[in-house]
Amino acid sequence: MALLESMASGLIPIVTDDASMKFLVHHNQNGIRVDKRSGKDIAEKITALLSVDHEYLTQLRLSAVKTIVGSYDIKAYVKKLNMIYAGDFTI
Repeated sequence: MALLESMASGLIPIVTDDASMKFLVHHNQNGIRVDKRSGKDIAEKITALLSVDHEYLTQLRLSAVKTIVGSYDIKAYVKKLNMIYAGDFTI
């Protein structure tokens, strides 16, 4: 949930490819992926982000928000949840 909330707020996620993060965050599209347990990779990618132009950062932020709004919007979630409770929706 923290990842979804941060992306919805326009923060650029920096994640490993563990669990659902690998399906949600696409490297250089809506966030940054780093190698698991690699402090060097984390440092290099954060340093790289600090040196890119603001237009690229804005693109990543907007793409992160768009990912959440398009697939994890609370209204769509509540609608699906209500359908499940009503027995009108199969998972």
